[in-house]
Amino acid sequence: VHKLIDLVRTNRCLYDPLDVNHNNRAVINSVWRAISYEMCQPESVCREKWINLRSNYARELRKTRRKIHEMEVYPKRKSLSQWAHYEALSFLSPFVKTRLDTVEKEADSRVGIKLERMDSLDADPLTLTEVAEEVSSSDNVVNNEALPKWSTDIDDDRLFLLSLAPLMKRLNTLDNCRFRLEVQSLLLNKLQTQLSDRQSANKDPLAFDNVETM
Repeated sequence: VHKLIDLVRTNRCLYDPLDVNHNNRAVINSVWRAISYEMCQPESVCREKWINLRSNYARELRKTRRKIHEMEVYPKRKSLSQWAHYEALSFLSPFVKTRLDTVEKEADSRVGIKLERMDSLDADPLTLTEVAEEVSSSDNVVNNEALPKWSTDIDDDRLFLLSLAPLMKRLNTLDNCRFRLEVQSLLLNKLQTQLSDRQSANKDPLAFDNVETM
């Protein structure tokens, strides 16, 4: 296996999308024939072994990147991967995409799940993002300054959310989904209450004064 890994590593066209010969089928086939000769095994066997190695490495890389995030909460974790070929295949790291490349940064993206508004409000369903945008817009009118956008800098809120991640992973899939919905529903209710209060203040700024004089 280590010999196969070494042979592939020396032929960058097999794994680097930016290599000039990466999409050249004739060159790729020629390289695999040479590897087959060096390995003294059929070309199909060599290709299949490589595909399995690459898939296993991608899986291990996904696990280790998740552990890196968890180590922010539990810094005393031991080595990230125990797989025998992990280090030998580390040259693939820049070329392997994992969910963390596009997801685990979902905290900075829009919330895609739509939640119904409170029963007392007769309107179409709103997303958390839409409610937040309304609150921000209301702030522009009342305070002449918008709510700050989600910052990529580490702050107390971000650290708190990150600290929940390892605990959420202990939940089964259904409970995990329920927990997310409960948190989003709670946040939505808070934002709607805040928005409703500000809209009321805009419509009748003297409402509280009138109540006091009655």
